[in-house]
Amino acid sequence: MNDRRNMVCVCVMIIGAILICIGLFMQVPGGILTTLSILDGKPAEDYMLGDTYSAIDEYINGDAYNYIIGSSLIAGKTAGMMVTKAIFIVGGTICICLGLLFMFVQKKEETVSEAVSGISDLAENHEDAAEVKEIENIEDAEIVE
Repeated sequence: MNDRRNMVCVCVMIIGAILICIGLFMQVPGGILTTLSILDGKPAEDYMLGDTYSAIDEYINGDAYNYIIGSSLIAGKTAGMMVTKAIFIVGGTICICLGLLFMFVQKKEETVSEAVSGISDLAENHEDAAEVKEIENIEDAEIVE
């Protein structure tokens, strides 16, 4: 029974670690906008907004309008990806904490049950000792009479 509980605790903690890893390694869309689709996701240098390009589609013939539409879409994707990363990391942390909590509660239950069985053994030994003393007292009383 305890082996199963330990396995469940370990499995929950492993799932939590996997969720944290997924959250940490998800890629957030880059902050540098371009209309060239071949640069999508490629690394960029010397920019303050991010380290990768994000390609936007051409919706209409004005570059300014395309950048306005594209920046809105990329901002939505970026915000969504950041929230998704946060959910995975927090969910993984909660799983690890629950696994540890169950493991410690299980160990506490084991120590309590060991203590209770030890106390009951002591009580039985005490009762046996009391019976032996009563028998000795009875025998001593018979000898005196």
